[in-house]
Amino acid sequence: MRSSGEAAALSAASRQHERSAMLSKIFNLLAAFLVAAIATTMSLQVFQRFVMNQSLPWPDELVGNLLVALAMVGGTLAMRDGAHIRVRVLWYTLPQPWVNIVRVTADVLSIAFLLLVAWVSWPNVVRMWRVDLTTLDVPVGLFVATVPVCFVCMAYYVIRRSVLTGPKHLED
Repeated sequence: MRSSGEAAALSAASRQHERSAMLSKIFNLLAAFLVAAIATTMSLQVFQRFVMNQSLPWPDELVGNLLVALAMVGGTLAMRDGAHIRVRVLWYTLPQPWVNIVRVTADVLSIAFLLLVAWVSWPNVVRMWRVDLTTLDVPVGLFVATVPVCFVCMAYYVIRRSVLTGPKHLED
């Protein structure tokens, strides 16, 4: 039988896993939506230009801002999957204790950088929320908000990978 402390720890771990899985699903759906929105908008613009012989004023601006959002969401998905580039040359030449120190240092610096960018970019979101796109009545802040939100999520994934899952083998 498990003690109440063990049961509570398992329950907390289960809730953490569920929240993480939900966050992953949200980012997967958001990425799919953004790709579909970009493809649809550009297809509409191509149809309008080459078939109807007139162009709409808003697709280019909208797609540019959707691409910013997609880049941020894609960066978050890459961080979640551990697909961001790491320079591992030191890992193969240093003794194991030093490899762990280098990995922890890199993770701490990554987390600090990601949270700093999120912090510094937030005032820009607030400012840009009052500004609409030139051709649409949509606040620019909606797209700019993806920067701090995604950078916080990237920091979460670094923390989750390095702190919550513990040290892994050299190839992760």
